Amino acid sequence: MNKDSVVITFRINKDLKIALDKECVIKKVSLNHILNKTIEKHVKWDRFAEEIGLIFVSKSIFRNILSKMDEKDIKLLATTICRGTLKDATIYMKGTLNYQNFLEMLDAWISNSHIPFRHLNENGIDKYIIQHELGIKYSIYLSTAVNTLLSEIEYGLKNIDLADQTLNFEVIKL
Repeated sequence: MNKDSVVITFRINKDLKIALDKECVIKKVSLNHILNKTIEKHVKWDRFAEEIGLIFVSKSIFRNILSKMDEKDIKLLATTICRGTLKDATIYMKGTLNYQNFLEMLDAWISNSHIPFRHLNENGIDKYIIQHELGIKYSIYLSTAVNTLLSEIEYGLKNIDLADQTLNFEVIKL
């Protein structure tokens, strides 16, 4: 898809410019690329995250919290608080809860949580491969929350593969 672009000029602190230039060299990308990604992240995620009450928690803290919970409590947390947060975030960020909006919000949430993942669309089926490294209980937590919310819009998960470090699933129309 060809996106229109515009040229803008702005001032930036010299030390920030030097730091950005160093990052560009390390990552082997252009300054334009770094700035576009930063602005895109702000527009699609950061400007909403604070408003809807999201915080960052280290993986080790979250893994430790989940490890102290039994599966029943994890599923309860996933079907109530996490499902509600995902639903509210989708409506707040996208305006309405529908399939496409939810997947876009889910992608943004996982990405901005610094969890590597792949979202593939194969023959019209959305497939997720998530490399979370948070333990089996996180796989249970996330799959339960996503499946519960998807069921509200007549979708669900199939071919769910729960593992200690990964979660894989496909999304289907019910």
